Amino acid sequence: MVKPVLTYSTPQRREAWSWREWGGIQTEAQAIEEAGRIQGELSSIRTDFNLRVLPLSRVKRAEDVSSIDFDQADVLLIYGAGGSLELLDSLISKKRWNILFLRHQSGPFYLWYEIAHPTLLRKRVSDEPLESNISLDDVVVDSYEVLTKKLRALHGLKNTLGKRIVAIGGPSGWGIGAKAVERAKERWGLDIVTIPYEPDLAQRIAKKRGDPSAVEGARKKAQEYLSTGGVELKTAQEFVVNSFLLYDVFEELMKDNDADAITINDCMTTIMPMAHTTACL
Repeated sequence: MVKPVLTYSTPQRREAWSWREWGGIQTEAQAIEEAGRIQGELSSIRTDFNLRVLPLSRVKRAEDVSSIDFDQADVLLIYGAGGSLELLDSLISKKRWNILFLRHQSGPFYLWYEIAHPTLLRKRVSDEPLESNISLDDVVVDSYEVLTKKLRALHGLKNTLGKRIVAIGGPSGWGIGAKAVERAKERWGLDIVTIPYEPDLAQRIAKKRGDPSAVEGARKKAQEYLSTGGVELKTAQEFVVNSFLLYDVFEELMKDNDADAITINDCMTTIMPMAHTTACL
């Protein structure tokens, strides 16, 4: 869920004073026009994932941020046309992911295109970034293609955090071994359900192999797969049939454990004599 917010200001003329910020949004009318432009652009985004965009909010002052409903938002998408550092600081939170969209050439020039790095990221006091809840990688200039890629990545991240995963033979990891399991739980919050090879998986496979209807169903799926253009069989067909039987076992395991992800430990050894095929087709 994405919550777009347009930040801006409507400065008043002062004699003998530099009274305006940089940028092409200087009046309420211009802000309303820009809000319409943003909503049109967001509605035209086409994705291969489920993207929901909440109504756009316009805000000029930090004290007005409290009136904005962020409860459903996974991502705050700030259109930084103008406004103070205090305003942006009041919007950006560690409770959600934050993206700053800036216009350089795609529309009215945005103030924060000019000052995001020194003012927002470095707070005007350091040569190094001080802002911990948004980084240079979270800044998008002009490109909705880049924005869509970032939203896709965050969608994948949201669906990974806290995910339940079925681990055949228990969890493991290459390189750092057991530490990989610790990191998976600590950093990603994975809920790992261990399914032992013996007796759990072995019994499921034996039951499936002894079910004539399951075997016939796997045989039909294998034949359909092998009939697909560009597929060439270079092994015994029974191994392909057994792969579809194993697929059914894996699918049932995930359903039984309310999961949609699975991993196979010792996939090059333990499972093959048990399943009479490889773990992956």
